[in-house]
Amino acid sequence: MRLPVQGPSWVIMFVVLSAYAAAVKPVKLSRLGKAEEALSSLASSSFRRTGRLVLPSLAATILSWFLCQIGAYNIGKSSDAWWISETSRNPSRSWAAAFTDLIDGIIQTWADGENPYDQPQWTLPVLLKASMFTYMLLLATAQAQPSRRMLIVSGFYVYSWRCQDCKCCPASLGEERENIKWTQGVCGWRTDTFSDLVGTNVAAGILLAELSQHPITHRLSSHSSYGSIPPILLFLSGLYCCSFPEHHPDWSPWFFPLYEFGAKHFPAGAEISRNWNLVGAHLVIVGVVFSQHLMRALSHPIFLFLGGISFPLYLLQGPTIRSVLSWVLFGFASPVTLEEALEGGDVLIKSVRPIPSTWIVCVVLVFYFGFLFWVSNLWSTYVDPYFAWVTQQMEVYVFFRNREGTSVAGHHKREDGVMGLNGHVLPK
Repeated sequence: MRLPVQGPSWVIMFVVLSAYAAAVKPVKLSRLGKAEEALSSLASSSFRRTGRLVLPSLAATILSWFLCQIGAYNIGKSSDAWWISETSRNPSRSWAAAFTDLIDGIIQTWADGENPYDQPQWTLPVLLKASMFTYMLLLATAQAQPSRRMLIVSGFYVYSWRCQDCKCCPASLGEERENIKWTQGVCGWRTDTFSDLVGTNVAAGILLAELSQHPITHRLSSHSSYGSIPPILLFLSGLYCCSFPEHHPDWSPWFFPLYEFGAKHFPAGAEISRNWNLVGAHLVIVGVVFSQHLMRALSHPIFLFLGGISFPLYLLQGPTIRSVLSWVLFGFASPVTLEEALEGGDVLIKSVRPIPSTWIVCVVLVFYFGFLFWVSNLWSTYVDPYFAWVTQQMEVYVFFRNREGTSVAGHHKREDGVMGLNGHVLPK
């Protein structure tokens, strides 16, 4: 039951697959001895990925900021649901101050991993950093032999793991590294360091791209005796590791073996839950790569649909939870007074809207998820193409022509336009 909402595991998989998607074409070209084309493709895809990451998140931040300013988050702020209350910001004192707060919020998103209007966007700097790591690692190994490149990337994986890529530490006040994940920030809760989601997972994505081009992968995945049981066992083991709880693993006796193993064998100071999430995500991906059955199952139209709307869904979940879901769950509830004991014997008296009964929450969630999927599909169908067009125009301006108007970056010039690497003709 924990796995669908176990955020770090899904973020890790997303980083690995993003690195794989960015590396698969350059790796293929490099294996064919076309190093210059591989570098050209790498530069173009890295630039394009940045635009497709920044522009939608910027739009989602503006949407969330606007909902906050018109009071759509007020009900969520007064609710007894901890996460909703802590991440629902109060409106600014004026519209002039609101625009200043918006600019500050956008800067904080990419500088500190803290978006005051949409907390789940803490992952965006991680994804951007992972994209840059992928570019630099492939840039350094583009002309290397495939076996040597795999050796270098494997060494980078081990290095990232050992230097404690999977440790979270406060970035401020000079505090020593310790096993804490969250520090209280201006708008509730924020993350300070998530380098654990970068180095090892970028290396895993590049190795996955190498394996996808290796003949042994096709032989193993198609072999009837190998391609069924072992990969499925890896897949199930990965799901088990991914569900390792972030807090209080002692409440689940079936995780004691993992906890004891991690405490004994993981690098000193490592966050055990994050390491097991990483191991589990990698096992899941490897199991899928080597199993034709799992690949066919995950190619079902339902999963393809969910994959197509995954990024819009991620961007819209926060604003819709704090607005639509909060209004439906708490909007009809009368506030109650609660007393909370503070340090020093003081008592904090606050008025909150109580959480409804379990059956009401379950029914509302069914309709909410239907609404969220519908809105995400609309975003993917009608909004994302505009971001793709803007990114494409920026790519044309930056890469396709130099000052003399000649084609650069491995793109071929045509009389009626510019031929991109994807074969599409872009108008002059």
